[in-house]
Amino acid sequence: MNRRFFTTSTIWDTAEFPTAPPVAWYGSGGGRGWDEVRTLPKPQLRLGVGTSIRRLPPLLNTVVVKGTHILSRPLLEIWQRFDPEALDILPIALEGRRKQPVEQAYFFVDIVRQLPAFDLDAMEVFLFREPRSYGESFELFPAPQVYALREDLPVAGVHLFRDLNWNGAYFISAELRQACLDAGFTDIPLAHPETPDTAIKVDKPAPKRERRGS
Repeated sequence: MNRRFFTTSTIWDTAEFPTAPPVAWYGSGGGRGWDEVRTLPKPQLRLGVGTSIRRLPPLLNTVVVKGTHILSRPLLEIWQRFDPEALDILPIALEGRRKQPVEQAYFFVDIVRQLPAFDLDAMEVFLFREPRSYGESFELFPAPQVYALREDLPVAGVHLFRDLNWNGAYFISAELRQACLDAGFTDIPLAHPETPDTAIKVDKPAPKRERRGS
């Protein structure tokens, strides 16, 4: 399996929208960038329960924009140095649980480079096109239990990407990971893609049974 790249495992520190954001937010990020929300007022987010303003992490998760994270400026600068073309960046305003402002700058960072990255045979899954009402989206079926990346992925200059048909995760090169470690970012949860606990499991409702005419 391709072990030149890493992916994020569960990130427990979160930032939340205090109130429901405009609908455009639900169609942004996850590889789609920020064009739909760039002209809206600067997003105001609040640290999630259990995330301390006194020990702010460099990487935050949010439930509204799936497959996308919030980065501190020092961590973002490393990512920009390695692979600026893969990034779409949107500044945010961040506050603590008691509405106290966070002085350090944070940004929504979307990985917009998309590559046909998965070795579907090794993952024992196939691409399933969603019904037309869902647009041109795809699902991996059955839900993947591990990620397996193709061995022929481009390497030169590629440090951040996500799969062309799966926006639930993105991948980071070993070189970028090492640069983060060298800069002191040792608590970012990164693991090799084939590690089972990094897989995103999708729980879908059972299909409804059709009623037969009497």
